[in-house]
Amino acid sequence: MIKKMPKFLKNKYFLVLTAFLVWMFFFDTNSWIQQIKLNRELGEVKAQQEFYLNEYKADSLWLHQLETDPKSMEKLAREKYLMAGEDETFIIVVEEGAE
Repeated sequence: MIKKMPKFLKNKYFLVLTAFLVWMFFFDTNSWIQQIKLNRELGEVKAQQEFYLNEYKADSLWLHQLETDPKSMEKLAREKYLMAGEDETFIIVVEEGAE
């Protein structure tokens, strides 16, 4: 049976190299499959980083506007916290069946 095998399969260097490559591609902790997963995760993290940087820039602009413009602070108080001016009355209208 050994005589029927091709010559390169009997070569010990070929066998060692093949075993090494199989080990490195599939079984090692830094395997090829693991590297693909890590690269995919890195792409997702970079996308999240870009999203949060854009959100930070928008919030920084909004904060600067709130600190410098009293009308924007009044707008925020009216819209978000439902506040009214000193001489104003605030009425909430609830439609029937909205609940």
